[in-house]
Amino acid sequence: MESSTAARSPRGSATTASDAVPAAPRDTTSRARRRGAVLARMLVAGDSLAACAAAAIATAFLGLGSWGGLAYVACVTVLWPLAAFSIGLYRSDQLATWASSVAEVPRAFVAILLITWPLYGIASALPLSNVVTLTLLTVVGIAAFARSPVPSSAPACTASRTCASAP
Repeated sequence: MESSTAARSPRGSATTASDAVPAAPRDTTSRARRRGAVLARMLVAGDSLAACAAAAIATAFLGLGSWGGLAYVACVTVLWPLAAFSIGLYRSDQLATWASSVAEVPRAFVAILLITWPLYGIASALPLSNVVTLTLLTVVGIAAFARSPVPSSAPACTASRTCASAP
């Protein structure tokens, strides 16, 4: 008859690392899902950078270097990714968005139109001059900078399902 103490190590003896730490659960998420999450994070970072650059260039062009201009740049940097997320620009459920962002153009256009009025409201609430011009330059800058580098950095996939990094 076996005792339950026979299976245990005696007191004071060192246990091996495999006995002390349970095995880590295996990652059950698919590579495609992880790739989509990485792509979404890259797009958010790129869109934030594009919005920040567009607002900073617009405020510098109009000579609005005060605290109001800095607050405007910060608001635009946060607002554009939120607007893009609300329209669904960060969905990566289709592999076609990796090779080209042409399918996202209509949604991006709607997001840019929707962000115009909040940007105008923020600029009006802050002590800034040339509010309409500032909003227009910011929106044009976001349209020019946002999503333009994505197709060149995303892997290009062919019909045979082989993916290679774009040059």
